[in-house]
Amino acid sequence: MGLILDSIGTIEDIGVYQSSGSDILDRAAISAAWKTRWTPAQRNRVGVRVWTIIAYRFEID
Repeated sequence: MGLILDSIGTIEDIGVYQSSGSDILDRAAISAAWKTRWTPAQRNRVGVRVWTIIAYRFEID
């Protein structure tokens, strides 16, 4: 998932950076990403807007 985070660490947007190949899993990853909480990135002790990538690994039990 590709995330854009604002200067206070709130998610502004999420997109699929690299698809799993399954729409169901991609949607599950997007849903999970929206539930994450972030500490703001900082430059010179000031919060800055950034983008980052996170990966989810799904396993079948």
